[in-house]
Amino acid sequence: MFLITSDVETMYIGSMERLMVKLLIPLLLVMGCKNNDDDSGVDTDVDDTDTDDTDTDDTDDTDTVAQGMSGIDGGADCDGLTYDGWEELFLIGDEGKGDDICRLQVELDSVGVPRADCDICTWAFDLEVTAASIVVESESGCAAYLGIDSSNVGNLVGTTRAYGYTPNYFG
Repeated sequence: MFLITSDVETMYIGSMERLMVKLLIPLLLVMGCKNNDDDSGVDTDVDDTDTDDTDTDDTDDTDTVAQGMSGIDGGADCDGLTYDGWEELFLIGDEGKGDDICRLQVELDSVGVPRADCDICTWAFDLEVTAASIVVESESGCAAYLGIDSSNVGNLVGTTRAYGYTPNYFG
């Protein structure tokens, strides 16, 4: 039950995705509903020159769409005056039943005095990332999922974010 400033970005992206889906479905219906009585099973679409569906990469996969489960785990000690915690962003393969693909852990400490700009919050802080590490990475999973790998994970150290807590966040 955290109010996290990055949630605003997530909600914005989610709204844009819903908007894109609403716009895309009617467009697909218009584009895909042409009269074509060809039941021969042969591709007769002359403007589509890409008919290659062969797996050409250097792995043994079959180019299926991968589905995983992503989330955030964490914990903290907070007395209302200070915050000392950690978070782990994760991606697990096979719809959350498989192996870890990415686990990125950050240590978070409060900076300065508690924030006073959240009237509904029991507590609110500016938090600084004091340490960051990739705990697990399989097949460049963190680079693909988060855009972070071992070469730039250190750039997270020193970044700040604002967190606040209210027990009534979900009603």
